Amino acid sequence: MVQQAPTLKQARQQVAVAEARLKDAHREVVPDLQLRAGEQQNLEALAEAPGKKTGAQSFASVGIELPLWNRNQGNKQAAEAELNQARDEITRTQLSLRQRAETLAQNYLSAKEEAERYRTALLPRARRAYELYLDKYRNMAQAYPQVIVSQRTLFELEVHYIDSLDRIWQNAIALQNFTLQGGLEKPPAEPR
Repeated sequence: MVQQAPTLKQARQQVAVAEARLKDAHREVVPDLQLRAGEQQNLEALAEAPGKKTGAQSFASVGIELPLWNRNQGNKQAAEAELNQARDEITRTQLSLRQRAETLAQNYLSAKEEAERYRTALLPRARRAYELYLDKYRNMAQAYPQVIVSQRTLFELEVHYIDSLDRIWQNAIALQNFTLQGGLEKPPAEPR
């Protein structure tokens, strides 16, 4: 279940993204060629000819940045840190999934055992006690309040049995769906 979980697949995708960024950082050490050219209007007055402006000017420049001392170490280290963080996130996600799955499995087994106890022991006894009190009441050997008390006890046990069945199915569905829960709830507001 842990290996197939969507949250783990998402964490693995983040590792692939971080690995790609690290490869990018290693490639950025190659020197960049910078070219700049253009035309501009210069409205500065000429000292030799008063009243005349300099006029149109053209310019061109070429540059190359050689990484003699800067080998993009900062970006490389940042990308390596991001990759390590993404790998640690996989481990954290696996542990978190295991912890949630363990809790759900324990709750499932506990509810299953409780439901089994209600089904095999408590409900048959309570049903039998109610039937005996009802028969005694019909034969005028028992007071009616005792019949009502045994019937109420039977109904309460049936409600508890249904609650335990509900817990069984909730935990089973959560385990079957990789511990994903709250899909129909409103998502939390994102910080701005």
